Amino acid sequence: MFPEDLFAFVLEQFAVDIGGLEATQPPPLQIDSFIARSVMQKAIRRGMTELALRAASALITTDRRTLWRRLLVTALEDLGIGEVDLLARIVAAYRDRAWVMGAGGEWRVISALIRQACEGTRCQAANDLWNVAKNDLTLDAFKGSLCEAELPDLLGIMTDEGEPMDRRGVAVLIALGEDVGPAAPCHIKADPGAIFAAFAGAGRYSHVVAIYEAAFRQSRLALAPLSLCLWSESREIELAGNDDDLPPVTWLGEVPSFALDQYTRPGLAAIRRYSYSSRSWRDFAERWQIARGDWPKAAGELLFRVEGAVVTNRRTWGAGDRMYQRSASLGCLMPEAAVSEGKTLIVRELPHIDKFRGLSLPTTPPAQRAP
Repeated sequence: MFPEDLFAFVLEQFAVDIGGLEATQPPPLQIDSFIARSVMQKAIRRGMTELALRAASALITTDRRTLWRRLLVTALEDLGIGEVDLLARIVAAYRDRAWVMGAGGEWRVISALIRQACEGTRCQAANDLWNVAKNDLTLDAFKGSLCEAELPDLLGIMTDEGEPMDRRGVAVLIALGEDVGPAAPCHIKADPGAIFAAFAGAGRYSHVVAIYEAAFRQSRLALAPLSLCLWSESREIELAGNDDDLPPVTWLGEVPSFALDQYTRPGLAAIRRYSYSSRSWRDFAERWQIARGDWPKAAGELLFRVEGAVVTNRRTWGAGDRMYQRSASLGCLMPEAAVSEGKTLIVRELPHIDKFRGLSLPTTPPAQRAP
């Protein structure tokens, strides 16, 4: 099936599913678009449908392009290969505004996609593979061995299902021109088209390649081709998922404090104030020799792992579980042995951090912008 026929079929089926859907737009959260996109994604991670819809209601009023992009990013980062049919719907609707308006309007389509995202399962294996490929020091020798490699060599590695998954991920990132550390070659000219053509040329799952190629062209995220590295093992995915450990939610008005992380301005401000004022954090950071300039980023990364990145209904499967466990302590700006202790400290310090987040949250309603 050619890509255009594929996406036409996806939209045809989607139109049937939303034909009788109630699509009343809920009152928007009174927050700016930066916080709204964080609320929406983290609410989807936790399956909090009404909260996700209210955040989307704010975005569709103030920044509809960001709404569509954030939904696509969430599908790649958090829903993963277990929900590729939903990704196809997002990609197809994102690229065809005329169809969206003919299917009952933007809110009807967006709300249907968000409901399906909240009700579905989550898998962050592609994100975990990205973290491993970039930050696992045990891969440095392999990266160094690629210094004389050319693009065809990388394409051969990434499509070879006999190669270890982490090495295939490294090959993808280098072929995309991403920085994976000083040990890696830097002479490769990025060629996304060649990457997807190589996966399609392997002779399997061509419709899945078409979906992820379209998702990459809309998002430019490496998670799209990395997902194709994982696809051959996705048959191991179980239908049911398990919930991560979820800390209690603190509400700052209508906003859950977990939405204010290091990727939002008020969240970063709160984390900076916490990391430079907390005696407990200072003792921990000094004992593990974390550079003082890295304290906010290190604390923010641990906070994100503890409450921002956690999900309900996480898919369980062999390759995904292995990547999840391997990724858990990477990229935190501290020795791997410190991460577990640091997470425990952050959980204990959440009330202290939430006080700073409450002080940092803007109180002025956002300006309305024309769609």
